[in-house]
Amino acid sequence: MKILIADDESLARDRLRSLVDELGMGEVVAEASNGKGALENVRAHQPEVVLLDIRMPGIDGMQTLRELALLHPTPAVILTTA
Repeated sequence: MKILIADDESLARDRLRSLVDELGMGEVVAEASNGKGALENVRAHQPEVVLLDIRMPGIDGMQTLRELALLHPTPAVILTTA
C-alpha cells in the first residue's frame, strides 16, 4: 500500500513513518509539511492512503481533505493531530 504523510511537524512525520514501518502497513512514498505539498504529492505519487494533519500552515488539513475528495481515484484519508 502506498502511503503519504502530511504534517507540519517533522517529529510527527518521523513517528508516523516509524509506525508505518513497524506495523508493515506499506510504503511511505512521499511526505509533505503543508496542504499544498500534500496535494502536489498525491497527484505525483497517487497514494492509496494519506495520513493528514488537521492543523497545518497555509492550506489546513480540512481544506486539503475537501480538495482530495475531488480527485479520482480518491485516496483514503486518516486525519491526525498532535
